[in-house]
Amino acid sequence: PSRLISMEAVVSTQSTGERGSVARQEAVSMIPPLCLDVRPHHTVLDMCAAPGSKTLQLLEALHAEGPDPSGLVIANDGDNKRCYMLVTQTKRFNSLAFMITNEDATRYPNLKVLNAEGKRVGMRYDRILCDVPCTGDGTLRKNYAIWKKWYQGQAIGIHKLQRRILLRAMDMLAEGGRIVYSTCSLNPLENEATVLSCLRNRRDFQLLPTDHLLPELKRRPGLTTWKVFHAAGGGKWFDSFEEVEEWQKKTLAPTLFPVEAAEHNLERCMRVYPHLQNTGGFFICVIERKPKETLEGEEAVVKEAEEIEAEESETGEEESNTETDKGEKEEEVENGEGEKEENEKEKNEKKENEKEDVEKEEGENEEEKKETKKETI
Repeated sequence: PSRLISMEAVVSTQSTGERGSVARQEAVSMIPPLCLDVRPHHTVLDMCAAPGSKTLQLLEALHAEGPDPSGLVIANDGDNKRCYMLVTQTKRFNSLAFMITNEDATRYPNLKVLNAEGKRVGMRYDRILCDVPCTGDGTLRKNYAIWKKWYQGQAIGIHKLQRRILLRAMDMLAEGGRIVYSTCSLNPLENEATVLSCLRNRRDFQLLPTDHLLPELKRRPGLTTWKVFHAAGGGKWFDSFEEVEEWQKKTLAPTLFPVEAAEHNLERCMRVYPHLQNTGGFFICVIERKPKETLEGEEAVVKEAEEIEAEESETGEEESNTETDKGEKEEEVENGEGEKEENEKEKNEKKENEKEDVEKEEGENEEEKKETKKETI
């Protein structure tokens, strides 16, 4: 009987899935849309949407308060065939606040909208999901094909693509908006290295804490140190780009290495390992575009610190100059006193010489007188 009930449940789930009532998805894959915190008024972009399971979550969050939200979800994928799969997945939701685009995510176009003044401007998104292409090594337990395809250089090659997608998302994000960057990979070159290299280029973005999100989820913090492996020449691990030899720099980019990692709070990233709760492996992080007030406040603090440093530097220079002037004056005084002593010494020597000359002259005169007296006698 238990087996019959189980089979009936499977058949029931399959039929409801075909009707659109239930969408089957691995639990760990549902984390990124939940971290995005979509509200009914948000304009949302899913940059790499196919096959569409996460897009359905975004639509569900958008319609949480009713069938007519003021926001919008745009689902994009660069593969035309996968876009048709996306249409099949999402058409059952029957949402009027939804559209699909077929564009390269690295060069996603600026969609024009009318602003409050009636001018056509590029659309800015409140929420962007970047569930980017990856090596998929976090799904090894269920995807046996990856065991045959995987090799060390995959992450190095796909890192550039992931970085370009994330940078494009940053360009399109509205002030105060959020990006969730995620992969089903555990390789830091696809995860922390990509996020760090983009944050270093954009000072107006920051990682948000994720500890409070899904408190019962078992996770680990993001990595702050890692090594980069290069297989050519027998294989070698590198700690920094400075260690890379000239002929290897064509393959290993500087963005792969943990430069200034401590300054960008990479521990705020979320790593879900398969053994923690019997799931696939996943990486998730939440990136925010700082509000204008926060950015201005930080700029003011930086400016104030620079001014204080400049004042201290000027004060130090003035003190140094004062000490130098004082030293020069003391030296001048010492030199003056020395010259005075030398002059007095010269005068005394001159007087003594004159005295000796006078005495000598007087002695010579006396001798002349004596000789004259003798001659006279």
